[in-house]
Amino acid sequence: MTRIILRSPVGVDGVLRLAVPVGSAAAECQMQVTIESIPTEAADSSDYINWLDRIAGQWQGDFERLPAIDFEQRDSL
Repeated sequence: MTRIILRSPVGVDGVLRLAVPVGSAAAECQMQVTIESIPTEAADSSDYINWLDRIAGQWQGDFERLPAIDFEQRDSL
């Protein structure tokens, strides 16, 4: 069995349209399609990578270290 994974957005009309290339050798075979939604975080990971690529090398200026703050002293456990 060959597994083909396609990721495609659903249109604004709520319809998912797919064109699945299975090859001419599978022309007489029966196929089974399973539809599964992808969590939003997985879909947005490529947006995050693209954002990182856009900002790379854009920093201008010096880094500034803020002064340390005092933390309360707690009793040992």
